[in-house]
Amino acid sequence: MLSLRLVVSNVVMGVVWSGVIYVVDELDYEQKQQYELTIRATDGVFPVYAEVLVSILVQDVNDCPPEFTQDAYNISVSEAAPFGTSVLRVVSRDNDTGIIFSTVCNMRCMVLQQGFVFWDVVL
Repeated sequence: MLSLRLVVSNVVMGVVWSGVIYVVDELDYEQKQQYELTIRATDGVFPVYAEVLVSILVQDVNDCPPEFTQDAYNISVSEAAPFGTSVLRVVSRDNDTGIIFSTVCNMRCMVLQQGFVFWDVVL
């Protein structure tokens, strides 16, 4: 009788006698992108067996929101600062892609009704 088993069983995959490999635990691309499995087939005659290496690539999904390097930014700027003055550089990271984004923020002044001045960060 033919039987199949994983040679190393401390992975997130399993195999049944029909040869189907299945997931037995959660996969996380950000933690591990690839699994190497060795499957051993035996026919009941010891020590005769065959092994095959199976490489499984985990595909990433966009499950991680971008993160800023700081929770909040507090800045001061002179009221005499001209339009377009750079006042802040914010940095964020996308853990799905590993890309780090850096953006310079400029200030623009908008005079609203009744003399109020509104400063708006322009990205």
